Amino acid sequence: MKKGHIAAAVGCATLMAATAANAAPAPVTGTVPAGHRLVALSYTGAVTAAPKLRGKVALVPPARTFTLHLIGPTGRYAGPVVVGKAPKNRLVMGVRAGAKLGIIRRVKGVFVATPPTPCIDRTRTANAKNGVPLGARALGLARSKAAGLSGPGRDLDRDGVPGAYDIDDDGDLILDNLDRNAAGASISQLPPIPGTGPGPVPGTGPGPVPGAAPGSAEPRIFSNLKLPIEASLNANAGITRAEVDTALRGNSTLAIAVPAGDEVELDCGALSYCTTGGTGTMLNGGGAFPSSVDADGDGFGTLTKGPTGDVQLKPGATSTQIGSGDAFIWRSTTAGVETTTPGVLNYQFVTTPAITGYQVNTSPAVGVSYPVAPSDTGTMNNPILVPHSGDVKVTFTLWRPQRAAISAAGEVGDWVDIGGLTYSVDLPNAPSTPGSPGAGGPGLCKAAYLSTTDASLTLGAEGVLDTGRDGVPDPAKTLTYTVDLAGCVASKSGESWDAGETLKVDLQAHTTDGDNAAQAVWIKRDTP
Repeated sequence: MKKGHIAAAVGCATLMAATAANAAPAPVTGTVPAGHRLVALSYTGAVTAAPKLRGKVALVPPARTFTLHLIGPTGRYAGPVVVGKAPKNRLVMGVRAGAKLGIIRRVKGVFVATPPTPCIDRTRTANAKNGVPLGARALGLARSKAAGLSGPGRDLDRDGVPGAYDIDDDGDLILDNLDRNAAGASISQLPPIPGTGPGPVPGTGPGPVPGAAPGSAEPRIFSNLKLPIEASLNANAGITRAEVDTALRGNSTLAIAVPAGDEVELDCGALSYCTTGGTGTMLNGGGAFPSSVDADGDGFGTLTKGPTGDVQLKPGATSTQIGSGDAFIWRSTTAGVETTTPGVLNYQFVTTPAITGYQVNTSPAVGVSYPVAPSDTGTMNNPILVPHSGDVKVTFTLWRPQRAAISAAGEVGDWVDIGGLTYSVDLPNAPSTPGSPGAGGPGLCKAAYLSTTDASLTLGAEGVLDTGRDGVPDPAKTLTYTVDLAGCVASKSGESWDAGETLKVDLQAHTTDGDNAAQAVWIKRDTP
């Protein structure tokens, strides 16, 4: 061992002992790549972040042992820091307080530091291939066996990316928000943090993840994109990135959970859509985020629950500015004590589901061509006509919505069809005369009013569940289900759908907890 390492060894050992005596952990020092933010993540899920984005930094870790990670110049998770090698094609990820990292370098696309051996926690390792942790370059979207503990600071699939930053915790190549397997749902489908709003729909989601400590789930953030049929986009109909960016800037929203605390602030790092001077605005009120809700001027917006139990943010971001791996830190203060919790955006809807055709009762099926003009059938100006009385059972055939492809995970092309979603029919407003908004409707049509013979779909409590997986967009791959609209309307006490009245129908594709993409179509009872 070099003399410098002997001194460092004594330092790490001494500082570890001091930490055990309830002293603050000693800082980790090192030099980070330009534009990157160094963060330390404890095994229990607490996080601290370096204030500087480049050069030499001194970072006080949240615990005696932790892993290190870098957030990239745009605010997206860039990867873990490897600190050593272990037997059987594994790499060491654990670090001890007081470690001197030296220069953090990028080797084979992975960040590597060289702290002295006594400053390394060799109990924390990751499975690797060719010297690279399996999930390091792909936000954790990598095939790896779930063999560890789950939780924001743990690494369930041992791919090198802990749960807080891993978009596929159990290594089954299904994004966590879409994963109905209990082990893979550790971000989006664990029991909700107190105060974050309603939990999963009973009977539709898995229970707690085995091995997860109580309260270990990080707060959640969800993507929403809803468009009328004439503005709808879908990769299977042919789209340009410019069209996607226009739709996202004008219509995309994020639902941000608000964990318990006397005050909760959101640290967005360098994300362009929720930092000072960026493009983000509050959906309710329209004030700039974070500046309009940053009373103490620290650059972090205060999160206050809105009518939906969360914060609705309109990012105003393009498809390259928002997406999988965007990193956040929730800073919750209670009785003067701050708790920090990290998390990432699992994915961003870039398109909506899009109907390719419909059939009313037993009438001949009608196809839909894109783009849809404002005066085409199905729009508010020209609703789909249905019988003036009696049954209104409409069979919809549609394409799945898309997200951006993650090339580092082997996904090809620009966009990916999203599998595993639940498809529901939402009637937010009651039938009304054309031009009037209508009162509150029955909401989601229950299972009694839905049916399907599609082999890719199964009937759930409030929708049909897609059993397909993510894949390359393909116009031949459609989903088909039927909804009894007249029955659904009548399910709300005292409601009826009379001749000449128009009904707005939201065709939703959503996860159990909150991601939601929807296409709105209009349907009208004919007159006798």
